[in-house]
Amino acid sequence: MSKFKNKWLISITVLTISIFILSGCNISDLWTNKYEEDYTQTYKELLDYTLGDWKVIKSEKAHYTSKNENEMSKDYITWDIQYKDKSGKEQILHLRNDYDMGENLIDHTEKLLKNEFEKEIEKPQVFYLRDPYLITSWSDSTKSYREHPEVLTENYKDSFKFNDFSFNTPFKNSPIYLSLHFDYKDDNLTDVEKVKKWEETRNKILTLSPNINMKVDIKVNETLKVSLLYVKGEDVGKVDYETFIRNEYRQFNETDLVKEK
Repeated sequence: MSKFKNKWLISITVLTISIFILSGCNISDLWTNKYEEDYTQTYKELLDYTLGDWKVIKSEKAHYTSKNENEMSKDYITWDIQYKDKSGKEQILHLRNDYDMGENLIDHTEKLLKNEFEKEIEKPQVFYLRDPYLITSWSDSTKSYREHPEVLTENYKDSFKFNDFSFNTPFKNSPIYLSLHFDYKDDNLTDVEKVKKWEETRNKILTLSPNINMKVDIKVNETLKVSLLYVKGEDVGKVDYETFIRNEYRQFNETDLVKEK
């Protein structure tokens, strides 16, 4: 009975694969996620608002082959979108549809901020941008923004106003925050001078962005590390920062949109 069952399973498997191949499909498609959504259409209203006049100068289909048995390969689409900033300089917004739109926008914002930060202030050891509602792929709020583009547009359009962008733009009224790390341990300064150096840096940051949300880690020496947390430009002391940000900007939590389905 067992031998018969095994032969039956093998026959079914071979038949299934044969039908799949004869239908013109590639067996690798079974292990490939296909992303086909046209972000330039889905998010046209958002792009019109944040970019003004824009055009796609390149669109390509791309493939990623997984090197991990626990990860699927993927086919996806990328776009290079040209627009002009407020000074009239041409900029390129790069989109890829295997990422949520919010993550694409955060990545572009981070690039713009980092360029200005390094030009106007200094080059930190770590510089990245985050939003607790947009780029946590497993959360209901992130799923809500993914499934309801109009809500992403309504809540975040002014945070991503790239055609009228300044360092303060992302932080005017949103949970987006900046993480910075400065390593002063090798600077030929006393600890007091290092504190003064940070205060000067902080004042420059607050001049560029009075409303900034940011986490700052400063390595003063091998044994002393200082962590500072800011929300809306104010030092909020020692708190669970992610929770604090979420509570401060509850209006961006759109989990009910998923629960309603």
